[in-house]
Amino acid sequence: MTATGATSDASTGLLKISNDGFKKLKSLFFNIGGERHELTPNAQIWPRALNTAIGGQAGSIYLVVADVRNIPFTLETTKS
Repeated sequence: MTATGATSDASTGLLKISNDGFKKLKSLFFNIGGERHELTPNAQIWPRALNTAIGGQAGSIYLVVADVRNIPFTLETTKS
């Protein structure tokens, strides 16, 4: 949140950033099954045309990526 100046938006539950914050976003890279994948800055935001569908403000920028290190969850995998 510090790098982008994101703030928590109570209406959507997502992080909200300014245009300047969006300009600071960098691609995120991760590996799945030994393959490297890129999540570009544009792929990290909620589609702006759908903001009002989730209770957000038209024209605002909402992140769909957040820090999940402190959120307890269980990862389950299945083999086909």
